[in-house]
Amino acid sequence: MSTARRYKKEDDVLASSPGTGDMKQATASRVKRSSKKDVDRSPEFRWLAAHGEEYRGQWVAISGDQLVAHSDSLKALLEDLKTRTFVRKPLLHKLVCEQ
Repeated sequence: MSTARRYKKEDDVLASSPGTGDMKQATASRVKRSSKKDVDRSPEFRWLAAHGEEYRGQWVAISGDQLVAHSDSLKALLEDLKTRTFVRKPLLHKLVCEQ
């Protein structure tokens, strides 16, 4: 089923459900488009493609094209990162082991 069709059906359900007539309008008015743009993570993704195999099973923190920390647990990684300051917030990623 196409996404457009699925949403149309959900709209029909909302419109026909008792007590939900105003819900669609109320929730739509709360949605605001943000002017903030996400950071381009291309350098981090290139690093993962080039070096990810070396850190299988670990959590990594990458900022730009640099590995800034790695650990077996997210908790330990976050603890390590707490004491540091970054111009660009690092991307955190778990490199899973293939089974």
